[in-house]
Amino acid sequence: MAQKTADLTRDGMEYAVEINDVSKMHKLQHENVRSLKEKAFFFRKRGHEEYWALQNVNVKAKPGEKLGIIGANGSGKSALLKCRPVTEDDRP
Repeated sequence: MAQKTADLTRDGMEYAVEINDVSKMHKLQHENVRSLKEKAFFFRKRGHEEYWALQNVNVKAKPGEKLGIIGANGSGKSALLKCRPVTEDDRP
């Protein structure tokens, strides 16, 4: 049976918070359809734009450290907090 090892700091302590290579992309639609009539008559494919809220974010914090997430509007603070955590049971 394979033994799982925790990622350790230089001090040999396990990280309390560890975020590795997190990315989150939203598709922003160019046109909004307001009614069923518009949807029926204008069924052509509408374009979208990719908006990356997060790209390859990495964070590590030791037990007892304080962690703050600050940034401008639209910088991905809430997107990062909404990401589902991976537990030991989820890992392969």
